[in-house]
This record gives sequence, structure tokens and C-alpha cells, in this order.
Amino acid sequence: ALCYRRLTYRQAVCLIVLLGLLMRLGYVMYSPAQLRQHDFYDTNGHLSYIMNFVNGGGLPDSNEWQYYHPPLHHFIFSLFVRFFHLLGRTETTALCESLQYISGFYSAAMMVVAWRFLCISGIGRRATLAAMAVFCLHPTFYVMGGSMNNDDLMLLLFFSSLLYLLRWYQNPGWKNSLLLGVCIGCAMMAKTSAALLAPVAVVVFLIKLCQLWRQRGGLRGVLPIVGRLAAFGAVSLPLGLWYPIRNLIAFGQPLGYVA
Repeated sequence: ALCYRRLTYRQAVCLIVLLGLLMRLGYVMYSPAQLRQHDFYDTNGHLSYIMNFVNGGGLPDSNEWQYYHPPLHHFIFSLFVRFFHLLGRTETTALCESLQYISGFYSAAMMVVAWRFLCISGIGRRATLAAMAVFCLHPTFYVMGGSMNNDDLMLLLFFSSLLYLLRWYQNPGWKNSLLLGVCIGCAMMAKTSAALLAPVAVVVFLIKLCQLWRQRGGLRGVLPIVGRLAAFGAVSLPLGLWYPIRNLIAFGQPLGYVA
């Protein structure tokens, strides 16, 4: 308690983040790659999806089991697998142990995104410290950091989308509109369930448009924002929906399908 009273605000935040980083790194180091993995090693699992890219197969030719997922996570992991091959790591167990560190990086990067979100949210220092403590030290996040499915990448992009949604609300310029579109589109390209962001974003867009309508005196005042929202949609929709639509056409897979 005495040490806590002597810590400055920034020191307390740095300590919490450092503890979160140590928990993630420690979990990745002491947990074998096959531990607590329920959808990675089996037939048509995530590893098979990744190796399909590595072996030049491209997109899966079915939507069986984990093949129904969009490919962003698996394509990124396939690039790392090829890099590890160059380093002489070709045995499956060794490869998977190495890939764990990529998921651990995603989980660690979420702490930075959460910190930036809280800094501009205006919730106050005590609430920020409490939120960072939960975010950095909750077992869900560091256990997930040792997993090799697509959840970590989706969550990193999900939280990045919330960050840029808040930035867009504060400054609805072109930069924030386009970056928000990229984040939401890529989050959905990692895992389709990131579409849960859509109703949240729509509500924020409507609130901002109503505010600007009152402040700027009608339709002329909000037309520039409507154009930026159109650009947001032109970026996010193709990124987020091309794979579900591809599977709908190729395999009759319903939109929003979960295996």
C-alpha cells in the first residue's frame, strides 16, 4: 500500500502494462502449443487452413469446419510459417511453438490500443487504472494470447475499431473515416463475428449527424460527413463481406454462419 501511494499515475499504468506483458509472455513460454487448442490441429482446422496457403493452395475449396472463417489470420500466419521455414524450422511442433508468439504479440498490442482508447475517453484517471488492470490482467486475454486461432487478431482489430470510432466521433474527418473503415473491414476479414461492431457504429454515426444537423443548420451542414461515411462504407464493406459472399455463392453458406 505504501509503494502504491508513492507511484505516480504514469508509473502505475506502466506497472500494470508490464505485469500484463509478463503474464502473456510467461503463458506463451510455459504453455505447449497444443494445450487448450480445440480447433487448430484437427482435420480442416486452423493449422490446415494456414498450411493450405503455405503450400500454394490459396483459399480453401470447401467451407468445412474452420474453413468457413475469412482468411486474414491464416494468410498472415502463413507468411510467418514461410519465414520460419527459411530459418530451418519446418517441424510442425516447432512451427506452432513459434506461432504462439505472434498471438502473444496481438494480445500485448491490445493493451496499447486499450490505453489509447481510455486516454481520449475522458473517464478519469482512477477509472482508467481500474479498466487497465482488468484488461491487462484478466486471464481471458493472456490465455487467448497463447491460442493460435483467429480470435486474437479479430479482437485486436475490434478494439482498434472502437478506438477509431471514438476518434471519428470527436473528429469526423477523412483520415478517421478511412482508418475506421479499414479496421472494421479487416476485423471482419479475421472473423465474421466482428460484424457486431456495425450496430454500434451506426448509432454513433446517427448521433453525430443529428448533432451536426442542429449545429450547422440542416442538410447542407451534414453533406460533407455523409460523403465521408460513404467512403467508410466503400472501404469496410468489400473488406468485411467478400469472403462470406464468396462462401454464400460457392457453398450456399448463410451469412453469419457459425460451424
